[in-house]
Amino acid sequence: MTTPFPESMDFSGYNAPSRVECDVYDLVIEGNLPQEINGTWYQSVPDHQYPPMLGHDTFISGDGMVRMLRFENGHVDFKQRYIQSERWKNERKARRSLYGLYRNPYTDDPSVRGKGRGAYNTTPIFHGGRLLALKEDNHAMQIDPDTLETLGEWDYNGKLRSQTMTAHTRPDPETGELYFFGYEASGLASRDVAFCVADKNAELVREEWFQVPYCALMHDFALTKEHVIFPVFHTPRISRA
Repeated sequence: MTTPFPESMDFSGYNAPSRVECDVYDLVIEGNLPQEINGTWYQSVPDHQYPPMLGHDTFISGDGMVRMLRFENGHVDFKQRYIQSERWKNERKARRSLYGLYRNPYTDDPSVRGKGRGAYNTTPIFHGGRLLALKEDNHAMQIDPDTLETLGEWDYNGKLRSQTMTAHTRPDPETGELYFFGYEASGLASRDVAFCVADKNAELVREEWFQVPYCALMHDFALTKEHVIFPVFHTPRISRA
């Protein structure tokens, strides 16, 4: 039996899990939709399949749910699917949550120790003809852009050595290249960072590794035509006298 979700900020209101996969053909539109708007808009969100194993967690640890709005000749269709990650499949089979606290594998159920815990719930991007769902603590997941079927992890045909890929990539509007990085690139709590570039055809053409002074939450980065800036935040210890 699946128990109710916690009555907390992380699991109520706008953060309440929907747990719904659906198709809605021809959404009701209030007003007029310009005929010239044609194309597809993608979004991914955290959506817990089951209540947290330890009774509490943050909503951003939820399973990846990807959705799309397809605009065509004044009509809009909607589709929403779970990203069928290894984590999602393991919990689906067990009919309960098996993974512990957010980004803390030491709190996982023994049955999934060492198994993939990626959620792919942060950002969808379209590059080189591929729709990718991203989360900064693992590789990208490739998604079918029409059916939203989960196609498998994307590691640039085995070329990407970094174990992680940021959810906040930077496309070059002139060349079509994609700039990204991975922190904790060689494993949990490592100081390694990998700076990467993929060309317009999604071929990995550059991967440069370096070390930061300490393991830190890097999350995002800044890019100019001449420089790349990696923020390495340090939280000082606060002691009481």
